[in-house]
Amino acid sequence: MKKTLRIICAVLLAAFTLGACSITGEPDFKGHTKEDLESSSLQMIEQLQYMSADDLKTALESFNSQKDSDPDNASTYDMYIEMMENWMDITPSVGEFKSYGDFTVEKTGKTVTTKQIIHFAKRDVRFVIVYNYLTMKPTAMNAEIIYSLGELMEKAFMNLLMGMGIVFVVLILIAFIIAAFNIFPYLEKRAAEKKSAESQAQSAVVAAAPVSQASVTDDLELVAVITAAIAASTGASTDSFVVRSIKRRF
Repeated sequence: MKKTLRIICAVLLAAFTLGACSITGEPDFKGHTKEDLESSSLQMIEQLQYMSADDLKTALESFNSQKDSDPDNASTYDMYIEMMENWMDITPSVGEFKSYGDFTVEKTGKTVTTKQIIHFAKRDVRFVIVYNYLTMKPTAMNAEIIYSLGELMEKAFMNLLMGMGIVFVVLILIAFIIAAFNIFPYLEKRAAEKKSAESQAQSAVVAAAPVSQASVTDDLELVAVITAAIAASTGASTDSFVVRSIKRRF
């Protein structure tokens, strides 16, 4: 517990040392000089370098716990939490610390931004602190890897390809969807044609049935007439013979 509190106090001390810096030159930023801002930035970086990965994780847990119990300063805790998470993400890929580079200060409107270059074995890192000019309290901190122009162009080109690929995939999907919509009228037409054909077939069967029945009726009448004619010509009874077939000769 004591170690955790010592780590947290060290980080907070580094963050707020700006107010305790001695004025070594003409004040430019609400009573603070460029040298004061540089000193504060270096102290924060040194504290981060001093802390191991386990120390940073412990500090993060403590900051999250304190943020819940101190909601009035939640934004400040979030700033340090984000900064430490960012530091933990980039440090494994930059190698060992070598030296410090240029330090610059920019004032834009109501903000003051400091940028400290850090030289590592594999990559250079830019440590950025943004201050509120009216209060000169930090409002944002982050560390970012410095990429070469070629690497930036390569990343931009890859992002462009990815964006174009996504656009083409979406266009292809839209084309398939439109084509699928065109299938529905065709299927409806086929179903209507099938239904119409079935209706016509049923109508033909119904129409054919009376014709066949009429033909049978005509044949029976013809048999009765022939039977009566034979009986009249021979003088025999109609019960004494049977007409089994009729052959038409015309």
